[in-house]
Amino acid sequence: MGRLWRMAGLCMAVATLALSSCASKGAVSVSGSIGNPAVTVTKGILVTTLQGSFDVALELGERASSSTDVTLVEFSLLRASDGIPVLAKEKLSVLPSVPGPVHLEPGGTATVHFQIGDARNGAVVPLELDQDDYDSVCNAGQLVIRGTMQDSANGAATTPLSSAAFSPSGC
Repeated sequence: MGRLWRMAGLCMAVATLALSSCASKGAVSVSGSIGNPAVTVTKGILVTTLQGSFDVALELGERASSSTDVTLVEFSLLRASDGIPVLAKEKLSVLPSVPGPVHLEPGGTATVHFQIGDARNGAVVPLELDQDDYDSVCNAGQLVIRGTMQDSANGAATTPLSSAAFSPSGC
């Protein structure tokens, strides 16, 4: 009987050790999140504009087997309640603070700041809104920014990103 208990104890120790050595998905893959979302609408006499910014935080798990290159593919501005785009042009025009892709080593992190707007002559200018887009943004209540990233170490599979809900200003 004592031998049986020792064997059971040994099996439990081996199982515990095996389970603790298995890496969680976050420890071996890329994770990303959208933070600090802000959108401002400015209604002028001749032109109504939208501008804003957000950050994408990226992290490659410390137990990843190799480095990776992350490409931030596209972003949309959506109504938080049902995920419907609030702009007629469904893809949001954004400009990153650093050109992609973003290279990450195991355990590495990076934050890419994005400005919402168009690039003209080396400067970021606000997006021009027509009346329908203005109404859609300002009547949406809360908004979210959703995006997509691709990870080279994962065969360029896409992963969705989303911000927390936020309210636009200037409406």
